[in-house]
Amino acid sequence: MAELEILVHLSSSLPDKYVLGAADIPDDIPVEKVNAAYLPENWATLNPREQLATRRIGDEWVEQRKSAVLAIPSVIVGELNYVLSPAHPDFGRISFAGLVPFRFDVRLILRSQPGRHMIYRERGKQQ
Repeated sequence: MAELEILVHLSSSLPDKYVLGAADIPDDIPVEKVNAAYLPENWATLNPREQLATRRIGDEWVEQRKSAVLAIPSVIVGELNYVLSPAHPDFGRISFAGLVPFRFDVRLILRSQPGRHMIYRERGKQQ
C-alpha cells in the first residue's frame, strides 16, 4: 500500500532510495488517529487545494510532536497509513527489522503519461 501512496504523488520520476522493512511499535507508544469523518468533504480528490487539509494535519502533527505515530486514512485503499515522526522522543523506541532496498515496479506508472514512460527509456529500464 505504501508504494501506491507514494506513486500517486509523484510528479516526475520514480524514487530510487527507498527501503522496505517492518516497524515494531511498542504497545505503550500512543498512536494518534485521524478520523475520516472530520476531514473536509472532498479531501480524497486529486484537487491540490482539497489535499491541503490533510497536509496541514500532518504538518501540525510534526510541529506539535503529539505522538511518534500518526494513523491517517488512505485515499487509495480505504485503510490507514501510518506515518512515523523521527522528531518525537518515542521514535527511538521503535525498532526496524528486515530492511532491504526497495525498487518501484515501473509497470505501476500510468502509460497514459508519456513523460513518465520516457524517463525509463532514458535510464535503460525499458520493459
